[in-house]
Amino acid sequence: MTGAMDKLVCPCKRLQWLRECALFNSLYWTEEGHGQTSLSMAPVNTVEPSYKGGGIEYRMMTCRHFETFKLVTLLFVSLLLVTSCSLRSFQIRRAELLYKKGQILLSKGKGEEAMLKFQKSLSLAREAGFKPGVAHNLNEMAIIHTSRGKYAMARELLSEAIEIYKEVNMEPEVSKSLNNIALTYLRERDFEGALNRYEALLKWDRKTDNQLGVAITLNNMGLIYDHHLEQHEEAQRRYSQALKIFEKLGDEKYIQSVKRNMGID
Repeated sequence: MTGAMDKLVCPCKRLQWLRECALFNSLYWTEEGHGQTSLSMAPVNTVEPSYKGGGIEYRMMTCRHFETFKLVTLLFVSLLLVTSCSLRSFQIRRAELLYKKGQILLSKGKGEEAMLKFQKSLSLAREAGFKPGVAHNLNEMAIIHTSRGKYAMARELLSEAIEIYKEVNMEPEVSKSLNNIALTYLRERDFEGALNRYEALLKWDRKTDNQLGVAITLNNMGLIYDHHLEQHEEAQRRYSQALKIFEKLGDEKYIQSVKRNMGID
């Protein structure tokens, strides 16, 4: 029979398996002559036929059984999906718990122990596809690397975190990570590098309308120009820009801080 699947051989007959069962009819085998079989059509409710050969009974799957098979398959797939979702939920909860433990340890100055917690949390977050968790752990690990003087490693982790934060639309976290990168350059006393990162941060905060962030960054840039590069006019310009925004926002604490930087009593 053309298009049939592999043949099943018994002592006296050869049966050909069908690829599918017709929607409104069941299929069964009839004998024709010496060892020949043919395919016939029968209503769905026909009693399931069988073929005996060499003491072995072969049965074709009727539409009724085929529908049952599909239902069982659907239930099995659904069970797999539920199990997968449950596993993912467990991984996310576990990752969050480890992350919080890492933060507590880091606040107590236990950087080595905190790093282990963040690494385990990161692994679980990656497995679960929990992108915010991945980025948060990368950021915390970068802070530890910065404290150890591993600035290049810290920047690598922060850059990955920034891309993830952008992907999941966590704009404030992008700002924090960009600021953390600038701080790694400051720790290296690479002031030009720090200013470049602050410029990138300014661009981002202006794009996202983070006025407070813009003002804080302008003030920080003013401090670099003032105390490290001795470019006092540029420092005053940055301070003035920051002061106008703080006054607009009505943030008295920052207003007084910038005025002190400018030498205004």
